[in-house]
Amino acid sequence: MATVSSTAVAAVAAAGSPIALGVALLIAQRLISGRRDPLRDDVVNLSLTICGWTLVAAGFLGNLACLQGPLLVVWGVFIAGVLVQGFLAQRAAKRSGLLWLLCVAAERAMPLVPAIEAFARDEGGRLGRRARRLADLLRAGMSLPDALARTPGLLPRQSLTMIWIGAQSGDLGAALRQAVTAAEHRRSLWAGQRGKVGYLLIVPLFGLPIMWLIVSVIAPNLTKIAAEYSKPMPSPTREFLGIAKWLTDYWPALLVFVAVVLIGFWKLMGHLRRGVGSNRSRFDWLRHGLDSAQILECLALMARQQRPLLEGIAGLASVYPKSRIRRQLADAVEDAQAGMDWAESLCRRGLIRQADLAILQSAQRAGNLPWALQEMAASNRRRFSYRLQAITQAAFPMIVILLGAIVAFVAVSLFLPIVTAISQLANYR
Repeated sequence: MATVSSTAVAAVAAAGSPIALGVALLIAQRLISGRRDPLRDDVVNLSLTICGWTLVAAGFLGNLACLQGPLLVVWGVFIAGVLVQGFLAQRAAKRSGLLWLLCVAAERAMPLVPAIEAFARDEGGRLGRRARRLADLLRAGMSLPDALARTPGLLPRQSLTMIWIGAQSGDLGAALRQAVTAAEHRRSLWAGQRGKVGYLLIVPLFGLPIMWLIVSVIAPNLTKIAAEYSKPMPSPTREFLGIAKWLTDYWPALLVFVAVVLIGFWKLMGHLRRGVGSNRSRFDWLRHGLDSAQILECLALMARQQRPLLEGIAGLASVYPKSRIRRQLADAVEDAQAGMDWAESLCRRGLIRQADLAILQSAQRAGNLPWALQEMAASNRRRFSYRLQAITQAAFPMIVILLGAIVAFVAVSLFLPIVTAISQLANYR
C-alpha cells in the first residue's frame, strides 16, 4: 500500500508540476508588462501568456486523470469549456461596449479617435492594442469600415455590414444605433435559451461518472451473483448487464461518441447564435429571417437618406459576411440592371418572401418605403425568435424524458434483483 501511495503521489506531483511552471511564467509576464506600455504589441509578453495558461491547463487535466481516472478528463474538458465560454462572453461584452461607445460618439458628432483611445487605455491587453491600432488608422485618414477591416475582432461581425452601409449613406450614427439594437436583440434572445442549453450539457456530464461507477463496480458484482445464483436474473437486469459489459469493453468508443456529440451540439448552438457570417447552408430555413432582417435594415437606412437602393444592394453584394447571400445579392443586382424591380429581384433570389414583396411594393407607391423596410426587418427577427422558441419548447421535454427513461431503466435493473430475492426469502419462510 505504501508503494501504491508513493506512486500515486509521484504521479500527482509530475502532473502538477506544469501548473507551478505555468504560474511562474504568468507572474513573469505580469512583471514584464508592468514596466512597459500595456498597449504595446510585445511578442515576448504574448508568448509568456500563451505558454503559461497552456501549462496550467495541461497540469489541471493531468491531475484529474491521475487522481480520479480517465473518465474525469471529461469533467476537465467541460470545465475548460466553461472557462472558454466565460472568456468569450467577456470578450463579447467588451466588443458590445466599444460598439455602444462608437454609437454614442457618432450620434453626438464627437470625434471617434479620442473615444477609441480612451477605450484602449481602459481595457489594455490584446483588445486594447487592436483598439489603439484602429485609432491610429482613423487618425491617418482611413474610413471606419476600412479601418475595422484592418483590425478584425474589435466589433461583433454582424455589425460590420451595417457600419459599411452607414458610411456609404452618410448616416453613421443611425447605422451604429441599428447595429446596437440588433446586438441587444441577439443577446436577449439567447439569454432565454442559455439555461436550458446548460441543463442539457451539465446533466449528462455529471451523470457519466455515476454511470461509470455503476458499470465498473456494481455491474461486475451483479454478474458474479448471477453466475452463482440458481435462478436467472430478471430480464431488465440481464439487458443492463449486457450493456454494462459492452460499455466496459468499449469505453474509449463511448468517450469519443460523447466528445463528438458535445462538440456537435456546441457547433450547432454557435451556428444558430451567430445567424450570419457563416458560409454553410444548413439550418438556413431557421436563420433566413436574420439574413433578410439585416438586408432590409440596410436598405431602410439607404432609403431614409434617399440613396439609390440598387447601390445599397450592390454594396451588400460585396461586403455581406456570408458568401451564399453575396451571390444571391449579386444575382439580384443583375436582375435589377436587366429591368426588373429591385424588390422583385430580391424576392426572385429568395432574399425576401412573397408577402414582404407585396408590402414593399405598396409602401413604395404610398411613399413610406423606409418605414416598411424597417417593419419588415423587425417582423423577420420576431419570426426567427418564434421558430427558435418553438424548437426549444418541443425538443427540451423530449430530451429530458429520454434522460429520465435511461435513469429509470438503470434503477429498475439494479433494484429488481433485490426485490426478487426478498420475495423468494418471504416465500421460503
